[in-house]
Amino acid sequence: MQKHLLSLLLISLLGLLAGYLLLSGNPQNTELQNGPLVPELQESADAVNEITVLTTSGEHIEVVLDQGLWRMSSHGHYPVDQQKLATLLQDVVNARKLQPKTDREDQLYRLGLAKSEQGQAAEVSISSDEDSWQLMVGNKPSSGLGHYLRFANSSQAWLVDQSLSLPVSASDWMRQPILDVSVDEVVSLARMDNHNWEIYRDTTDASFQLQPMKEGEQLRYEGVLESFVSNIINLSFEQLVDADNAFWDTLTPAAEFQMVLKDGRQVALKLAKADELHYAALSVESGSPYWQNWFYQISGFSSKQLLKSPSDFIAEGAEPEEKLPVNPGTGME
Repeated sequence: MQKHLLSLLLISLLGLLAGYLLLSGNPQNTELQNGPLVPELQESADAVNEITVLTTSGEHIEVVLDQGLWRMSSHGHYPVDQQKLATLLQDVVNARKLQPKTDREDQLYRLGLAKSEQGQAAEVSISSDEDSWQLMVGNKPSSGLGHYLRFANSSQAWLVDQSLSLPVSASDWMRQPILDVSVDEVVSLARMDNHNWEIYRDTTDASFQLQPMKEGEQLRYEGVLESFVSNIINLSFEQLVDADNAFWDTLTPAAEFQMVLKDGRQVALKLAKADELHYAALSVESGSPYWQNWFYQISGFSSKQLLKSPSDFIAEGAEPEEKLPVNPGTGME
C-alpha cells in the first residue's frame, strides 16, 4: 500500500515538473530575455498606417489611416477612437520579454496561444508601408500582470510585461459620443412629435429657455435645460447597425427632435424601439458628417433620458389651499 502511494506521489511530482518545464521554455533562450518584443517597431511606430485585429470571438476589425484620420475600413470607414488605438500601439512598443515559455505547438493552447475547446487566441497585425508585424495574443498569467504572446510565424511563446488593450468587439474602438458638436454650438432644440416643446437661447452666450412655460412656472433646477441638451450631444451607442431604410420602418417611433446649430445646420434625431431594444438615427440637411446614414443601438437608460415632456423640466408647485366659500349675505345673530 505504501509503495502504491509513493508511486502515485512520484508520478504527480514528475507531472508537475514536466508542466513547469513546458511553460518555462528552453533555458537556452534565457539570453533573449528582457529585450523589446518588437525592437523594429520602436523606430517605426510613427509610420504605422494599418492595424487589424481578429478577436477571440472571431470578429475581424481593420483600421486604416486615411488622410490623417483613423477609420474602421472593416465597418463602413467609421471614425476610430484614436486614444484607444494609440494605447494598443504603445502597449506593443513598450512590451519587453520577461521570460521564454514553451515552443511546442501541441502545448500552446495551455497559454491561450492556439485554438482549443476554450477558445482561440486573438491576432494583431500592425503594418506600415515598409513592414508588418503579426502577433498572437493569449492569456494573462495568474498574477494578472503581462500577457502571453508569440509571433504568428513562430511557435516560441513569451511572457511580456505589458497587458495589451485589445477590443472585445468593433464598437469598443468606434468614436464616442455619436455627434462631433458641442453644447456651445446649439442654438435651439425642439421636440417635434406629440410632445411639442422647444429649448432655445437668443445668443450662444445666453442661458437656455423653455417654451411653452406658463406664468409663474419655474424650472425644476438651474441648468436642467443645459443638462438635457448635453444628453443629446453626448449620446453614445452600444452597437452600430449597418442596415437599409427598410430596417427603420420595422421599428416603433418613440420621439423626434430638431436641433439648430450656430453655423445654420439643422440636425434631426429620431428615436425608435423594437421589443426591448432602442435605436437612434441622425441626419442633417447639408453636408455629409460621418454620423449620418447609420442606425445606432442605444441603451434603454439613454433613451429614457431623452423622452421628456415640458412638465419634466418644470418645478412642482405647492398645492393650492382649499378655502371655504364665503357668503357675504350671512352674518352672526
